[in-house]
Amino acid sequence: MIRINLLPKELQKPPQVAPKGLSAVLGIFLIAFVLSSLYAARLAQIHRAEQELVRLEEEIQHWSPYLPKNADLQAALKQAKEEYAEVSVLDEENLPFWLLLARTSDLIDESTWIESFAIAADGRVSIKGSALSYASVSDTLNNFRNDAMFGSAQLASAYVFEVSPASDLYAVGFEMTASAKRRAD
Repeated sequence: MIRINLLPKELQKPPQVAPKGLSAVLGIFLIAFVLSSLYAARLAQIHRAEQELVRLEEEIQHWSPYLPKNADLQAALKQAKEEYAEVSVLDEENLPFWLLLARTSDLIDESTWIESFAIAADGRVSIKGSALSYASVSDTLNNFRNDAMFGSAQLASAYVFEVSPASDLYAVGFEMTASAKRRAD
């Protein structure tokens, strides 16, 4: 069937667009809009990546004169780390001297004094000193034997000597040995 509208244009109804046709046009427009938005976002991302690349190339150009010096520094740093590792291993095997001295001062009797203190490479400690009595030497020796940092303390020698001939004052000299332990258990 054919329809002819003889009314003037002002009075004519606009032609009706089918809902299917309108939704198809809107769908195509929406798809085109989404695709163009994604494309624009991708182009912006590519542009930012290109700018970052240019910035990094400029930074490389700026720092390239320092690269040979940096290589020398890296080699020196590597060598220093290797030496430090060797020293660290040695340090772990050795007991700090100051720690032994501090512990020794805690262990000696109050009427005892130390004249020499030596540590051998194998951890043997040799102590020479004097005391006012044999009891002080015995107390000091027992303190070392009972301490966790020193093992197998032994009295090597003990002798009496005259401190002052005028006052008839005598003291007991002694020498003892012990083994220093790395950790006090």
